[in-house]
Amino acid sequence: MKTNMKKILTALAITTSAFAAVAAHADEPGRHPFYAHAKADLDQARWLIDHRPGDNWQMGRSEQAALREIDLAERDVM
Repeated sequence: MKTNMKKILTALAITTSAFAAVAAHADEPGRHPFYAHAKADLDQARWLIDHRPGDNWQMGRSEQAALREIDLAERDVM
């Protein structure tokens, strides 16, 4: 019975330390793969607004607001 409890406690300690290492690593900007994905999505959104089809398209208020939101989001991602 003591060996089973020892194995359970050892497995719990290993699991807890592994989870703590992953959780601490996820807060580092630039290292987590989702940061790179979010940055790519923001870059694509900016490109789509800047390169709208049509010869006489003018940027409206909604596009200007979207660009401001993209800038704010990029600051958070960096």
